[in-house]
Amino acid sequence: MRQPLVLGLVLAGTLWSVARAHTVPVRDGEPLWIESTTPPVPTPPGDTPDFAALARCARAAVVSITAISKDIDTDTPSARQFFERFYGGAQPPTKGMASGFIIRSDGYILTNEHVVEDSQSLAVTLDHDPDDSYPAHVVGRDDLSDLALIKIDVGHPLPALVLGDSGKLSVGDWVAAIGNPFGLAQSLTVGVVSFIGRRDINPSGRPGYYNFIQTDASINPGNSGGPLLDRTGRVIGINAAVNASGQGIGFAIPINMAKDVLPALYQTGTIHRSFLGVSIQDLSPELAESFSVARGVVVTEVMPHAPAARAGLEVGDVITRFDGQPVAHAYRLRWLASSAGVGTVAQIVFVRGGQTHAVQVALAPLPGAPPGFHRRPAPKLRKDLAPLGFSVGGPIVTGPNGKGIRVTAVDPASRAYDAGLRQGDLVLHAEGHPIRSAKELAALTRGDGVVRLFIQRGLKPMYIGFRPETRHAVRARRSGGSAD
Repeated sequence: MRQPLVLGLVLAGTLWSVARAHTVPVRDGEPLWIESTTPPVPTPPGDTPDFAALARCARAAVVSITAISKDIDTDTPSARQFFERFYGGAQPPTKGMASGFIIRSDGYILTNEHVVEDSQSLAVTLDHDPDDSYPAHVVGRDDLSDLALIKIDVGHPLPALVLGDSGKLSVGDWVAAIGNPFGLAQSLTVGVVSFIGRRDINPSGRPGYYNFIQTDASINPGNSGGPLLDRTGRVIGINAAVNASGQGIGFAIPINMAKDVLPALYQTGTIHRSFLGVSIQDLSPELAESFSVARGVVVTEVMPHAPAARAGLEVGDVITRFDGQPVAHAYRLRWLASSAGVGTVAQIVFVRGGQTHAVQVALAPLPGAPPGFHRRPAPKLRKDLAPLGFSVGGPIVTGPNGKGIRVTAVDPASRAYDAGLRQGDLVLHAEGHPIRSAKELAALTRGDGVVRLFIQRGLKPMYIGFRPETRHAVRARRSGGSAD
């Protein structure tokens, strides 16, 4: 996760909240997300929502995500001295904590792309099990929408949130945000929708399409990826950015946009964006009257040899519909054209000289689009280090806090690694008992309970706790090669 700059968290997306009919796609015999006409939280009489009921309903499906950064080169004296002083040894810091929420009972979680960006590993903590974490793998990610789909396996069904319709929001509607601001897990904040369709900001400085839900519900670093809920407990946004220079100014990605990209993230892991090949602008009331149209966007440039040029579109044409969807704003057409899919043949309705026309356009790949995400198989546990995920050996070493035995190897795919154990650490005690050999360690750490180690790293003693790699944990870690 990037630390906040100007508007807090990094966001680059193609966003919109205009009402659109969504059919919930079914994958592996189960809907990819949940929609329901019955509100998860009944609306009480009066104007104030029952926020206590909303919290009870939703918190179980909101998760904490810890992203572990890639290892830092500590092979120089200055680097070793730095980590000795500030981290107690040559251990790189973690990227930090963020949020996400479960959208399907078998462990699919929606979050921001900038949460998983450049991470070496992901660990997810559930509300009902805060003392344990589960390894997560990335199913799909898209930097232009700042959305990512990740998955965990826990061996039993999980509660999932119901997705709502961000197109039905109005300024002044009650909303609530749940997440982990500054690592304060399961924090609930409430407020109202302050603005819809905030497109005049660019928090990341990167190219993108912006159409945020703005809210005064408190959103802070660590809330990234968490849900923004309406008064009935339905998700209507994904919290994504804050204004670091002000208070009560937070931004969320409309959930309707997530519904558009989720099927592709699930199926292929990425979004292959398409391209129409026009420059467009919104119509002022005066221009609309001049062009004799009620609504639409006017073409100001047609790129040579682009799909629009091949279809015969010209400068001055006013596009009113794209593939059946009405077009009233330029951002709307940009989003529809980019998300329709490469090779899609879309019908464009436009007005030229007061006459309405329709053409078919075969969309091309978006030039200069960033490379898509390619799924990588989840790292497999090293059998030679099972079940603890690490090994010890060598002579007994006397450190500043007593005698122990060195860690000779740690599997990066293990829970021991996620908990912070590193090669070179000196294991002094396991479960309160002195450790002098690998045999003593194995005898003290049998079973599925939490393993508690007291270790020495450089000049710093510390405790580390984790669960051994049970059969279920191994199965969970090996499930990441493709979507289940």
